Amino acid sequence: MDLNKFLARNWTYSYTRRMTYQSIRLYHYGYWKGFLDIFGYKQGFELYRYINGDCFVYFDKNEALGLAKHLSDKFTDKNFIVKTVRKLPEKINKDFDAYLSFVEKMPQNLTNFSNDKLVNTLETFFNKQKTLSINFWILFTNVEVALNLAVRELMESKKIASSRIDELVSKLSEPIKIIPIDMEKLSLLRIALLNKGKQASALKRHWKNYAYMPVYDIDYNPYNLDYFREKLEDINKKLSKDEIKKEINTIKNKYKERYTNYLRIIKEFDRQKEILYLLQFFAAYGYLKDYKPYFRDKGSLFAKCLFNEIAKRLNLTLKEALFLDEEEMVKSLKHKTSIKPEELKRRIVNSVYLCEDDKVYLVTDKDVLDRIDELLDKKEEIKELKGMGVSKGFTKGKVSIVLSNNDFHKFKEGEILVTSATRPDFVPLIKKANGIITDEGGVLSHAAIVSRELHKPCIVGTIKATRTLKDGDLVEVDANKGIVKILKR
Repeated sequence: MDLNKFLARNWTYSYTRRMTYQSIRLYHYGYWKGFLDIFGYKQGFELYRYINGDCFVYFDKNEALGLAKHLSDKFTDKNFIVKTVRKLPEKINKDFDAYLSFVEKMPQNLTNFSNDKLVNTLETFFNKQKTLSINFWILFTNVEVALNLAVRELMESKKIASSRIDELVSKLSEPIKIIPIDMEKLSLLRIALLNKGKQASALKRHWKNYAYMPVYDIDYNPYNLDYFREKLEDINKKLSKDEIKKEINTIKNKYKERYTNYLRIIKEFDRQKEILYLLQFFAAYGYLKDYKPYFRDKGSLFAKCLFNEIAKRLNLTLKEALFLDEEEMVKSLKHKTSIKPEELKRRIVNSVYLCEDDKVYLVTDKDVLDRIDELLDKKEEIKELKGMGVSKGFTKGKVSIVLSNNDFHKFKEGEILVTSATRPDFVPLIKKANGIITDEGGVLSHAAIVSRELHKPCIVGTIKATRTLKDGDLVEVDANKGIVKILKR
């Protein structure tokens, strides 16, 4: 590895996650390979800094700026729209369904597998995730931002009034297909309508279908049956049968109305193919982005048995095993070699992964880490943050930084939820929050969609809220203007 090549780069912070090396492996392939294959733009460099289990992700600033310009050009290129963009929703849906079909058939009892058979299963899983990885990057913030701008620019070029553009974008940003959070809610409401004798077996089926929702990474825990039992009891306690039926109809009618609006809008541009295909992709983006964790997290849940078995055979904890790379995992299983737990703990607590194209380099040397931190630590006095207000409103409150469901216990009702990006398991917190601030996202992000549904002030795309704000800070959230003011540290 040429360390100077990495030290010479202008790194820009992107997001923070509590995730293992297996997530890096999943995302990295799509980052450099996906954009190259689909958009014709190569991003080669990434930096993943681990500190006490938290992973801080950086990209090369020049590459990121170049991609933004490239995407802007692509989404206003008629040939690209007709040949590529119009096919993307169908492609992504097909890839997602194929992956789900695969993971649902993964063996859940591997105790009788030989090490060679275990390796074959592992390698098949890794290969299946490559296609998933590419689609994840299509559904990441940079594409969303470029798509949103392109839709507006293209409609402006057709002399459509700005107020009309705002209306169209607003309506098309609402998912036209039922998203997982509403699927789960609808399922539970229907169980509440059953006779008491039938509710127990129906709830177990519900649990098997939706236990995956908090499993962002393989070492995250799924929901247990009691979680859903408590939710069902709460519905039975608070709502009458008639109110439950009304709630079910409200959800169903919401999507029916959205789809009707979608068809009406699309019909307006039936003869303007470039706008038509762009709007179709924009409308699909809203629900596809929400389906991304559905497939990723289900995959994590079904893969847990595989990695638990690997950890057991290598005398490691699950988390330690998840910080082995592909080669180490295969070599350890085939040749019965081992990486010391102390080395794996160093990777979790204090390390950096430097990526260049298909190569990933691990650094745990303290002197090198200090040099990298010096490069990354750009201190600045910040009194306010700017982002995109995606659910209007104004509020004040104390900040609670939540990077994963490990932090959920500390969140108190009425606080301001600050996170990199929300996922389905964050919804109970969003309901309790006075406002939501995220590092990532745009008008089609999970945080944006859920906040609008719940009428919560929400600002996304601040880039560095989780790094700038601290637990207990008093902030003012003006989601009408997209501004977060720090009132008191």
